[in-house]
Amino acid sequence: MLDEAFGPLQRAERVWLNCFADNTRALAAYGKLGFRREGYLVGAYRMPDGTRRDVVLMALLKRGREAERG
Repeated sequence: MLDEAFGPLQRAERVWLNCFADNTRALAAYGKLGFRREGYLVGAYRMPDGTRRDVVLMALLKRGREAERG
């Protein structure tokens, strides 16, 4: 998906995502792909039962991906 987004047809410069702050496995997986934390949103997501969850904003820039790939 990242190759497609940053490829010649899509030409994206940035891919971003939100992840629940307590989802450590997902945060680690995104980090291994080169995503970096850009923000922390306290209580940003409202669950069906009315409770709130914190969210981490992560992004990967095309230039960062290219630098990691050499």
